[in-house]
Amino acid sequence: MTRILTIIALLFATPALAHSGRTDSSGGHKCYTNCSDYSLSYGEYHYHGGVGGRSSSSGISDWQFLVSLFWPALFVFIIIKIIIDNNRKAKVLREYREKREKKED
Repeated sequence: MTRILTIIALLFATPALAHSGRTDSSGGHKCYTNCSDYSLSYGEYHYHGGVGGRSSSSGISDWQFLVSLFWPALFVFIIIKIIIDNNRKAKVLREYREKREKKED
């Protein structure tokens, strides 16, 4: 059971939104690597969740970011619930079969 839950958690883990560079006390920094991939000019100053809010390079709002975390977590919860319910049903069926076999003997 633990192995199954670990596999599910690894399969549906939400990737971190990272960047290559440190931020200053305002939560921002200048872009010097792969700037065009993030729609930034070389050396352009931008923020990563500090005073300036969520990074302009990520292209998503705080609400969209929270929703993107919610759905995978909900999906994993539902899968785990299904597995637990199936294990309970299997246990009840096993106990029923054992009782029936004892009666037949």
